[in-house]
Amino acid sequence: MLNALFDGPIIMLITCNLCMINAFYPRKTEGKVSWPTRILGAVFAVAVIWMLDHFLVDASNASTSIQPPMCLLAVWLYTMLVLRMKGSKGIYCSVWAYLISEVLAQAFFPLVMMIQLENSWLCGSTRLIVMLMMTVGSAVLVRILLLRFLLHDGDYLVNRRKIIFSLMLILLHMVMTNYQLVFWMMGSAEGNSGIMVVTFRVVIGLFAAVLMYLQNDIEKRQQTQQELELMNQVWHRQQEHLRLSRENIEIINRKCHDLKHQIAALRTLKDREQIDRQIAEMENAVMIYDSVIRTGNPVLDVVLTEKSLYCEAHQINMTCLVDGKLLRSVDSVDLYTLFGNALDNAIESVMQQTDKLKRVIQVAAYEEHGMLLIRFRNYCDHAPVLVDGLPITTKEDSDYHGFGLKSIRHTAEKYGGGISIQTGSNFFSLQILLPMNLQA
Repeated sequence: MLNALFDGPIIMLITCNLCMINAFYPRKTEGKVSWPTRILGAVFAVAVIWMLDHFLVDASNASTSIQPPMCLLAVWLYTMLVLRMKGSKGIYCSVWAYLISEVLAQAFFPLVMMIQLENSWLCGSTRLIVMLMMTVGSAVLVRILLLRFLLHDGDYLVNRRKIIFSLMLILLHMVMTNYQLVFWMMGSAEGNSGIMVVTFRVVIGLFAAVLMYLQNDIEKRQQTQQELELMNQVWHRQQEHLRLSRENIEIINRKCHDLKHQIAALRTLKDREQIDRQIAEMENAVMIYDSVIRTGNPVLDVVLTEKSLYCEAHQINMTCLVDGKLLRSVDSVDLYTLFGNALDNAIESVMQQTDKLKRVIQVAAYEEHGMLLIRFRNYCDHAPVLVDGLPITTKEDSDYHGFGLKSIRHTAEKYGGGISIQTGSNFFSLQILLPMNLQA
């Protein structure tokens, strides 16, 4: 029994997998797990796999084909229960660990089996120890040389597309490296054909690992490019904000200059009616600065107040029904992105209205059916053309214009939400739907 425990290929394979998965364990994770916990979990997983293999696997009926998925499932459960990694990241790391372990097992196992000792128990334990030492050394090399190319800001970029690709790849790998299929294609495992089988399995494993690496590298490059474009767009948006701030300051200075002259003229007046009329004009002039919007969110108050001042100065009627307390979990930059870009687009649209009564913008944010709904609605005589759910810009500077809605959609998806656009003969409506338990 002990000889079968130490000398079984399934024990070497699952041990190699569990060592390798720790090499792919990122430092930036949901919870740090101590090494004693990892080792105890690995020992328990090895014991369970050995018992399942002992009772379920029978080489005479080709049931060894269940060993690879059994090992992969065990490693994935280890990542979830012991390493406490999220499901998607656990699957991705498990696929990586399995592929590398398969290549190492095929490369090292023939060398390990060359160890021959008179005592069978000592021979089996020695083989396992040698295999374990080789695996640990390989895991250290993987962590030093490979892991830094897979991580982005200390963590894995895992999405649905990457998970589907990984699962399809590992399924194809298991089929192509199945011993029964390989023996059927090559004839027999005797003589030189045995070396061909090992070589074939190693090549297939390396090919699958290279595909996984290339997919990760492409997505990292795309992510870096998106971040670079976002930085350029943020810089351009800051320039626009600086220009608007200068316009607001000019409006304030002009109003203050007018008030100074009105006060000076008021001192010379003696007619009560003229005095009342002058005071009414002054009250109307300063009323614009008493339009501070209070939503319960300081950042949102600043954004909405700034935009309302601009609207007031340009004869735009902006109404707000916003519960800012629902948006406290949203990052300040993301909050400005959502409301600033949406209001800038709405202001630009209604400024084209010659009828002052149609210069109306409605802003609302409230809870509906367990979700947070943010809605921007304004007059729009001509419905825009939508491409991929977003209106295309008609301006020549398309590199910067039209980015606002893309940025809004990206921010909403960052929090697990999305956007929808509704258009009609005389209105444009942007709706942003976010979950109530906001987590970026």
